Amino acid sequence: MAPRGAGPAVLAGGGAAAAQGVGEITWGLETNVPNIIPFGNIALANWQGKEFMYDSLLAWDADLNVIPALAESYETPDDTTYLFKLREGVKFHDGGEMTAKDVVYSFNMALDPVEPGVKVPYLDNVAAVEAIDDYNVKITMTTADPTLIGTLAWTNYTPIVPEGIYDRIQVLSEGIGTGPFKLAEYVQDDQIVYEAFPDYWGSDGAPGVQKLTLKMLIDEQQRVAALRSNAIDGATFTADVASTLESDDITVLSGLTSSPRVIQLSMVDDVPWRDIRVRQAISKVIDRQEIIDKVHGGFAQLTGAIPPGYGPWPLSEEEIAEAYTVDVEGAQALMDEAGYADGFDVVLQAISGGEHVRIAEIVQ
Repeated sequence: MAPRGAGPAVLAGGGAAAAQGVGEITWGLETNVPNIIPFGNIALANWQGKEFMYDSLLAWDADLNVIPALAESYETPDDTTYLFKLREGVKFHDGGEMTAKDVVYSFNMALDPVEPGVKVPYLDNVAAVEAIDDYNVKITMTTADPTLIGTLAWTNYTPIVPEGIYDRIQVLSEGIGTGPFKLAEYVQDDQIVYEAFPDYWGSDGAPGVQKLTLKMLIDEQQRVAALRSNAIDGATFTADVASTLESDDITVLSGLTSSPRVIQLSMVDDVPWRDIRVRQAISKVIDRQEIIDKVHGGFAQLTGAIPPGYGPWPLSEEEIAEAYTVDVEGAQALMDEAGYADGFDVVLQAISGGEHVRIAEIVQ
């Protein structure tokens, strides 16, 4: 139920050169960034605005394999315990060294964010985070949770910040992390400017790109015009628009990213949705491949509830085919068994705008 991957990113000629490690990049964002608070904001816009500034304990490589980041290694002595060995000598943008006390502080803030942040569900199974010593951290879970490693690699909800950062800066518009770029300027609803962090801990050192500007351009055609005029070096576009842009001067980059698109039907009434056979029947007649083809232009991959990148639990291709192949006869049999052979009326409401409406139309 989770087509994965968003619209392709597009680079103009200048952007492609810059991406190889020289000069500056200006990138068009498809949303306004209302703030860059480190914890408790679930909006994609917030993540896009802050992601270059922060690291988490783990990360993903280009193939969504979990790799070390601020933690150089980890082990799981049992199903509910994670032990993380931190890198030594990692510098924050203010010059301070990252240690276990910063990790504990960061996780406590993530578990109980200060307003305007709100608690997010992805860390609900974390019971406690403890510093064993300066460079070792223990995370204890209330139950086994196969998504924790992927959540840490995603970084969005688990950035590591200096202890006490909320008492030191205005976190809505300022930030201090360990990431490859240091915040230079944040202008709400306009742009965010980053500069390469010379003391970055990564194996390659400071980024080759010296300045990164994120320009907020909500309208897609505005981004197209900015790309064609070289006002920006690249941006993210829908699959339909990206297919019209590829040329000798413009490069389309596509590939799987951690952007799960989960079809979630929130039920208002208890009956008949409470019957699992009804829910299974609905699932059997949703054509997920049609969604991938028509909404994402084929730039997505059908996965199970736990997508790749969240540990060694994704369903195999055979299991996915068995679980998600359209089966009208099987759905009808389940409805008959549940006592709804003639069906029932449903009012389907979707989040307005973009892909959500198009997905809802296919589900309908």
